[in-house]
Amino acid sequence: MSINNDALSSQYNILTLKVVNGFTYSVAGCTFLVAPFYIYAVVVKSSPAMRRYKYLLLVFTIFSGFVFLTITLFAPICKNNGYVLHGLLKEVDLYIFTLFAVGVVDAHIVTMDILLLMLINLYNRASKNLQLQPRYLVKSFHIFMLITSVCEIVVFSIWFTYSKMPWGLNVYFYFIEHVAPPVIGLYQLSRIILLVVVISLNNRFGRKLKEMKSVRAAEFHKMLARAINTSVVFIVLITRAPIAFVYVASFLKNVPLTDVVITVATCLQQTLMLGEMLITLYYIKPYRMFIVGLFNNEVAPVLIVSNTFE
Repeated sequence: MSINNDALSSQYNILTLKVVNGFTYSVAGCTFLVAPFYIYAVVVKSSPAMRRYKYLLLVFTIFSGFVFLTITLFAPICKNNGYVLHGLLKEVDLYIFTLFAVGVVDAHIVTMDILLLMLINLYNRASKNLQLQPRYLVKSFHIFMLITSVCEIVVFSIWFTYSKMPWGLNVYFYFIEHVAPPVIGLYQLSRIILLVVVISLNNRFGRKLKEMKSVRAAEFHKMLARAINTSVVFIVLITRAPIAFVYVASFLKNVPLTDVVITVATCLQQTLMLGEMLITLYYIKPYRMFIVGLFNNEVAPVLIVSNTFE
């Protein structure tokens, strides 16, 4: 897509601009308000048993923060299959905006994989607690995710940028037009299969922990599983589901509808960081108790979980 920074003159476009700017600035204000409390809760209020989960949350925040800041600073609106920029960086060069756009998509790939790593790590902890340690299976998950993620990021990055490459490289990389769709499709299919498999394993192990009357272990497993599963559903709804509507609008060759769908999809992606923070603060008990304690003007106790989860 190209950038078109011509003034929007019609009443429809002015209304769209007001709605998008209102949404963008509202989400930005809420995100900046919640972020300090969230980061403090994750860093300070995580129990020793949540060490790996804490680090994965912080890495997730880096990439979701990149998505949030990019959309906030550029404030893009789709118009006639091009982007009109209205943020602080609205005067940037086409190549710079393209690089940031590619970065946003790559960040979405990484954030989903981080959630998968959380689920795999949770499964690994539960298997150890049940004295079942299929290390080969966990390592296989990690290796498969690494290879497929690198391939997806490389292929998509080239596909999105090759037409703008200098020195005739666009002709050299034209083959990517035929390679990218099946690779991206297979990647999405692999992630769906992984999610179904790992979530099913976690649910089964959670029931086994409960049957063994390992109350604290079962509660800990349930707490993290709920938080991660809810985050997965949230990310699918705001980053994957809108893509289907974009394809439908494009197939119908309805340019105004396509513009609206792409603009809405872009706005939804800005909520990635805020949504993940709110979900985590709600479902993770030590974090929730910390936030509640702030409003109650009392010190919130920290959930102590056995180090057997390490």
